Amino acid sequence: MISYGDILHDYESILLGNKVYPTECFFNAFDETQREKNALKVFKLAFEYFLKWSPEEVKDKVNLQVIKDMKLLPYIKYIVFPPELEPLEDLWYLAIKLYPYKFGYNQRENINKMFRKVISGKLKKLPKDYLSDSEGELRACICLQYLITNYKQFTSYEEMYDFFASMEGKNFLKQYRLLTPCTELFDTPIDFLHASLPTKNKKVFWRDFYRLNDRFKTIKTS
Repeated sequence: MISYGDILHDYESILLGNKVYPTECFFNAFDETQREKNALKVFKLAFEYFLKWSPEEVKDKVNLQVIKDMKLLPYIKYIVFPPELEPLEDLWYLAIKLYPYKFGYNQRENINKMFRKVISGKLKKLPKDYLSDSEGELRACICLQYLITNYKQFTSYEEMYDFFASMEGKNFLKQYRLLTPCTELFDTPIDFLHASLPTKNKKVFWRDFYRLNDRFKTIKTS
C-alpha cells in the first residue's frame, strides 16, 4: 500500500533530479479521485514547505514558471479542473483545490469569461461536449443570460419571448454560437430562453403561447 511518505519521497526524487516522472505504479494503484488527492499533497508540500507560501500567496503567485521550477508539471494532469478553465493558464485554481475553506469558485464568472473568448474570436469554439447533458444545459443557460444582458436590449418580457420565437432570434443564437446547443438541448429557442430566465422572471403564458403558435405554423404548412 502506498503511504503518504512514499508520495513525498517520490516528489523529492523528482525535485532533486533523480527521476523525471512520478512512479507509474504509484498512480495506477488508485482511481481518479485518489490520484488527485495524492497530487494535491505534493502541491501542498511544494507550496507550504519549500516555498513557505500562505494560501493567499499560492492563489496570487502560482504560475507556469513556478510549476516548472518546482518540477510539478507531471502532477498537473492529475488535478481535475472545471472544463471552462485551462490547466496551464488558470493555475490559481490549485489554491481553491488546496484550500476550499478559504476560497470559492465562481462558476458563472468563469463560464462567462470563456464565452467572451469565443465571442471575441480568441477561442475558436467551446470545449467538446461542454454544452451537452444536464451540466451543459446549465452552462448554455448562463451563456444565454450573458448574451441577453450584454448584447440585446428588451423593453419587456413579451418582447423578449417574441424575439426568440422569430427567425431574428435564431440568427442571434447562430451569430453567437448558441444555436447548435439550443437545438440539441431544447425543443425550441423559446424553451431555451425560458430555461435561462430566473424563476421569478419566467413567463409561462408567453412560453406556451409561442409554443402553440409554432405548432400551428407547422400543422398549417404540412
